[in-house]
Amino acid sequence: MTRELRAVLLAAGSVLLLTAVAVWVLAANEAATEQARTDRALTSVTAGVEDEMRRLEDVGRDLAVTLTLVDDLDARSYEQLLEEMALDERYPALVGANLVERIPRDEVADHLAGRAGDGPAIELFDDPGEDPVRVVTLVHPDGANAPARGLVVDSQPISRDAHAAAEATGRASLSEAMPLVQLADGEPGAVLVVPVVDDDEVAANLSLVVSGPRFLREVAPAPDLVAVRLSESSPDGVEELAVSDGFDPEARLGTTTFVPAGEREWTVEAAALPGFGTPLLGRGSTLLAFGGALAAVLIGLLVRSTALRERRANELADERTRELSNLTDQLLSANTALADASRTKDEFLASVSHELRTPLTVISGFTESMQRFRPDDEDLGRYLQPIDRNVRRLDALVEDLLTLVSLDAGAATAFVEPIDLAALLRRAPVELAGIPVNDARIDVPDELWVDADRRHLERVLTNLLVNAKRHGAPPIEITAERLGRDRVEVRIRDHGPGIPADERETVFERFGRGRDQDGTTGTGLGLTIVRDLLELGGGDVRYDDSHNGAGFVLRLPAVSTPGSATSTAAPGTS
Repeated sequence: MTRELRAVLLAAGSVLLLTAVAVWVLAANEAATEQARTDRALTSVTAGVEDEMRRLEDVGRDLAVTLTLVDDLDARSYEQLLEEMALDERYPALVGANLVERIPRDEVADHLAGRAGDGPAIELFDDPGEDPVRVVTLVHPDGANAPARGLVVDSQPISRDAHAAAEATGRASLSEAMPLVQLADGEPGAVLVVPVVDDDEVAANLSLVVSGPRFLREVAPAPDLVAVRLSESSPDGVEELAVSDGFDPEARLGTTTFVPAGEREWTVEAAALPGFGTPLLGRGSTLLAFGGALAAVLIGLLVRSTALRERRANELADERTRELSNLTDQLLSANTALADASRTKDEFLASVSHELRTPLTVISGFTESMQRFRPDDEDLGRYLQPIDRNVRRLDALVEDLLTLVSLDAGAATAFVEPIDLAALLRRAPVELAGIPVNDARIDVPDELWVDADRRHLERVLTNLLVNAKRHGAPPIEITAERLGRDRVEVRIRDHGPGIPADERETVFERFGRGRDQDGTTGTGLGLTIVRDLLELGGGDVRYDDSHNGAGFVLRLPAVSTPGSATSTAAPGTS
C-alpha cells in the first residue's frame, strides 16, 4: 500500500468517524426536540384539564350555595334556575345535574310531592332496608329519560361511594370512571358530587354528570398530529374517559402525566401521530451525514492528487472537523435553552391563566346570582364573602407577579434597619397568616434583633406561615436563636405530610408546585419570592428535612443592640 493511499484512507476514515459522532449527537438532539414538542402539547392539555375540572367544581359549589337560598324549590324553579344560569351553554361537558336528598322513609311521599310542584312527577328508586332513603328529587335536564338518569347516576355502587365521600368530608368528590348508560351512545364519564351545606350541615348532594368525550373537547386543543387520551387507573385496569382519533399508546413520541380531579387522579397521555416528526431528508443529521461523506471524498481526492499537500490537507480536515463539532455543540446548547425557555413560558401562562380565570369565574357567578335574586341585607353577606375572598386572591396573585417583575428588573431595594425579631415572630402567626393562637407554638428569646427590610421580612414570614397553614397541620412551631455574633437562625415547621423527597431539590424554583393532595392551587412563586427577598437583604433560606412535616430554616444578619446599626439601602435583584 503506497504512502499516498494510506494518507487517503486515514483522512477519509477520520472525517467519516467524526461525522458519524456529530450525526449521532445531532440526531439525539433532534429526537429530544421532538419529544419536547410532545411534552409542550401535554402541558397545554394538562393545564386545560385542571382548569376545566376546577371550573366544574366551582360551578357546583356556586349552584349548591344558590339552592340553599331558593324558597319553595321544585321541579319548575330548579329547571328555570339552571336555564337562567346557562349551565348547558357554559359547561357543555355537563350532561345532567341532579339534587339527591336523604329523607326519612315515612316522609318520602310528601317530600316528593312538594319537590314536583306543578312539574312532572319524579319516580322513587328505593334502597331496601335503608332509612333514611337517598332520593333523586330534582333532575336536569327534564324529560322522558329523567328517571333513568337518576337510577344510573345515583344508585350504582360507584356513584353511591362518591355520595358517601362527599357527605363524610363536606367537599366535592369525584366518582370512578363509568359508562353513562343513560346517554344514547353510552359515553364514558364520571359523577362529581358536591355537598349542599346549609347551617354548617350537609343537607343534600348535587350530582353533576360529566361526559368524558365532551370534557376533553372543552380542554385547550393539542397541536396538529398529536392525539390525547384521558383515563383513570382502577384495580380492574385502565378506565378510558376520552380519546382522540388515532391515539396509539405505543407511539414513538409520547408522554404521560397525572392530574388531580376532585378527590381522584386522572391520567393524561399525549402521543404523536404519523407525520409529526421531521421527514428524514429534512433533518439536520441527514444533511450532516451527506456533507460529511462528501467532505471525506473531496479530502481523499485532494490527498491522492498531490502528496505535496498531504500535511496541509490533514490540517484542513482537522480544522473543519473541530468547527463542525463546535457548531454541533452550539446548536445543541441553543436548542436546549430554547426548549427550556418555551417550557417555562408554557408553564407560566398555564398557571397564571388558571389562577386568574378561577376567581373571576366565581366572582361572575355570584354577581349574576345577586342580580337575579336581589338578596336582602341578611343574605347579602353570603354572596359578598366568596366575592371578597376571590378579589383578595387576585390581589395576592398580582402582588406576586409585580414583586417578581421588580426583582427581575433590578428595581427592588432592601431598606435595612434594626428589627425586634422576637416581637415580630410572636405576633406573626395571628396577624400575618390568620393562624389561631392555639395552633402556633413560639419559642424565641427576648432581645433578638436583626438587620432587615421590615416589609420584605413580613412578606417572607407571611408566605411561609400561609404555606404551613394551607398545606401542613398544626401545631406550627416557630423557634429562633443567635448563631455566633453576626447571624440569627429562625425555624418554622408544621406537622403535616411534608414535601416529598423527589420535590425538595426544586422547592424554591419558579412555578415549582408540588402534587398537593388537597387540591390547593397557586402559581408556585411563593417560595421563590421568599428566597430572593432574603438574599436581597443578605440572608438565606433552606428546606429542613430533619423532622416530620415541612420545615424551613432562615438565616438573617444579627445586630447586638437596637441602636448598633443604621438604616441603609442595598439595591439588588432576585
